[in-house]
Parts: sequence; structure tokens; C-alpha cells
Amino acid sequence: MPKNTVNVNLSAPTTPTTRSGVRCIGAGRANEVLRADLQDHLALATSACGFEYIRFHGLLHDDMGVYMNDRTGTPLMSFNYIDACYDALLDIGIRPFVEFSFTPLLLARGDKSVFWWKGNVTLPNDLSKWKELIGALMHHWIRRYGRHEVRQWYFECWNEPNHRNFFDGSMEEYFSLYDVTAHAVKEADSECRVGGPATAGPNWAAELINYCHTHTIPLDFISCHHYGVSQGDGLDEFGRNEIFVLQDKENFPNAVSKVKSEIENSPMPELELHFTEWNTSYSPRDNIHDSYYNAAYILDVLARVSSSVDSMSYWALSDIFEEPGPVQTPFHGGFGLINAQGLRKPTFFVHQFLNRLLPETVPCDNNGVWATKSEDRVALLLWDHTFMAQKVSNQKFFTQDLPPSKLPDAQLLISGLGSGGYTFNAVRVGYRSNDVFAAYYDLGRPNHLTREDTAALDAAANGAPLMHERVVVGGEGVWERTLPMRTNDIWFVELVRS
Repeated sequence: MPKNTVNVNLSAPTTPTTRSGVRCIGAGRANEVLRADLQDHLALATSACGFEYIRFHGLLHDDMGVYMNDRTGTPLMSFNYIDACYDALLDIGIRPFVEFSFTPLLLARGDKSVFWWKGNVTLPNDLSKWKELIGALMHHWIRRYGRHEVRQWYFECWNEPNHRNFFDGSMEEYFSLYDVTAHAVKEADSECRVGGPATAGPNWAAELINYCHTHTIPLDFISCHHYGVSQGDGLDEFGRNEIFVLQDKENFPNAVSKVKSEIENSPMPELELHFTEWNTSYSPRDNIHDSYYNAAYILDVLARVSSSVDSMSYWALSDIFEEPGPVQTPFHGGFGLINAQGLRKPTFFVHQFLNRLLPETVPCDNNGVWATKSEDRVALLLWDHTFMAQKVSNQKFFTQDLPPSKLPDAQLLISGLGSGGYTFNAVRVGYRSNDVFAAYYDLGRPNHLTREDTAALDAAANGAPLMHERVVVGGEGVWERTLPMRTNDIWFVELVRS
């Protein structure tokens, strides 16, 4: 089988490397962030992957004690749980991408709810009281954390208001909610950043922009969500839908392009664009999320769209995620980069690799290559993304052992290097390479892990280099290495002058 030559010329003109794929990460709800184990997962991911922001639901939910009656029956605002949550985030070194949701029961016009933890999705019964709550929170944060800190956060109004399960109102009612929310944010500090509509799919962007422009309502960014499947209505807590991968590599680029074009052709063309949720599948019970294939899919999307967005917030950080209720098995298709026991899935390493890319991106004619450099090192990603021959749903297909096909070896040739000694490292992610689900599969997929099981699984997927050696580059400044390739393999390669 002939080799596939990959030429990387470090002397070519470069462009700045985008970090939009690791700017933000999602989590389930605010109350879950109070858990020590989830904070451990967040600390691990923030350190390894470089996440700058985290977004989650339920900040105003009743389990955070934000708006409840005191013993005399008088409504009382209390931000103690929010303080504990945000103190933990900032201590870890990550900032909140604030999602104002859902409605506290005392403020709600109805009792319709979503998820096991029953987030109230009805409109506030009095928008002036909602505005008072948001304003009080803003002033509290400014006093507690300082104006300079809070100005670096993002403030997003609601979650998926165009989805009937997440918002019991119309687009016009959402715009009214956004109006009072945005003004409450800006009245606390005009330099704070507020936006929306946080829709399911790339929707309502043009409408919100036009509404805000017409009515002089603050708007600093557009946000929306997108997933890589087409079945169902975008909510499947229990994995009951028959979900298949949408085998269209233009799916995400087209979604990004649609919203980007609407912004650029609007009266507010400088707005930031944030995809505040995205993944292969919208179900927290879809086994694709545990697979090595998921990693290749996610990397391929990020390589194609990162330069067009301000952030792509992977949904989500951890399998400590209780939309369907408490976690019951170690691997169940949860959204997390990390499972409930702290084990890193293949897609975790994609984000870690992206964080380790260097400031300057070097052009390359090959597909599936992202090469970067700095003064004394080179870091590049090399990957394949091949859709699988799938005849059954994700929930059945991705619980199997899925061996890849052999591809031509990659003949990596890097020119323009300075002569001298380098340390060469290469980490592989793919089938049975940092593939924790395959190791779990070999254990017989037990419902409970012993401590010894957990340690063995962690050792099987720890991100250690498969290749590590010292190399010498001669005066011609050229170095080459052959890397074996299989379908949906990922290689992260580093050359560090030593």
C-alpha cells in the first residue's frame, strides 16, 4: 500500500492559531457543579484542555435557593449556592459563561418543567420581578468579584427558547424576556456582554438582531446550538430515539456559515458568534459519545469551522450529568469528555491536543492535517475521519467492538526546521489507543467498577506518547517520520528543540 506524503513547510507564511474549540465547555446544571467530583473533573479538563469558560443550565433553579419565601412568606433572594459555585469555578481558573435559566417557581407563570430535576420552562409571571432578580445578581457579582472580572464573563438569556420542551412561549415572548434581561445586565455595567438566543439549531439569529436593532436593545453576541444527527426533536434524555450519525461533512460548516452570514449581512455585523452547545448527538444516552469515532468526528468539525466562530462549546464536560437522573453505569453514552469515575474518553484528548497547538498555523495542502509552530517547537495534528457503515442506531452500533480499516501510512515530512537536537513525541487516539471504552468492553462492561478496574482503565487511556525519542535535524532542516494510519485515527506530534 503506497504511503500518503504529508508535507509541512515551516517557512511558509502563517496565520494565528484559533482557540475557539477550547474556549468554552458545557456542564449539566449549576447544582451539579457544587459536587466535589465534578469540580475534580473540571480542574483536570481546565488544566489539560485550557478551557476558559463553562456554561450550564439551572443557575436560577430552585435547587440553588435563589428566589424562595422566607418563614414569613415574603420572597427572598439568596445567592449563597451561586457564590459557592462561582467561587469554585474561579478558584479552578475558569470563568462562567452565564446562562440565565430556568424560572424560579415563585416567579413562574406555570409549572411545566424539563428533565429529572424539573427545570421550570415557563415565562416569569412578572418581567419586572425577573429584571429585578437579574439586576440584583449582577450587582452582587460586581461587589463580590470586582467589575474588571465580571466584564470578562458572558451573559446569555435562556436555553433553546425555540424548543417546546425548553420554553413555554413564543418567539415574541422570548424577545420580551431577552429585552428585560439585557437591560438588567447593561444597567449594572454597560461593558458586560449579553446575548442570545441560544436556540436549538442555527435559528432566530437574524430575527433577534433585527429586533434588537429596531428597538435599541443591547446585543453583543449571537449564540446557538447544533448536533450531528437529524432524527427526533432534539431532546432524548433516555436514549429512546433511534438516532443515526448524519453522514454529511458539510452539516456543521453549513450551520456555522448560515449564522455567520446572517450576522455579517445584518445591521450589527461585528457581533461575536458562539455555538454554546454542540456534539455528534443530542442524547445523553448515545454510545457514540464514548467511542473513538466520536473523537475523529469532533476534531474534523473543529478543524473546519474554528476560524469562523468565537467559541464552540462541547456539550459536555462530565458524565456527572443528571438530565435523565443519576448516573447508573460507568459507560452509557453520556455527553462527558470524562466519565463519572474520572476516566478520560477519546474526545477528551482531542481538546487536550487542541490546547497544545502553537500560536502560528502553517498551511498544508493535505486534508486532515493541522500544523502549528512557535520559535522552538512544532505541534501538529494528523487524522482521518471516515463515516462508518452503520445499519443500526447509535445506541446499538457503538456498543460493539468496532475494528478500523487499514489506511496508507502517513509519510510526514517537515522542512524549514533549525538544525540540532529535538525531542519527538507522538500520541495516538483511535481504536484501542487511548480508547477507554474498548478497555471497558474487554472487562465485560460491568455495571460497577472496582478501584482496581478504574485504575486499569485509567492506565489504558492516559494520553502517554506511543513514540518518544531524541532526534537530530541536519543542516538541510528536513525531518521525516512514518506514522501508521487506520480509519478514524488521530496523531498528535510534537518536535521540541532540546
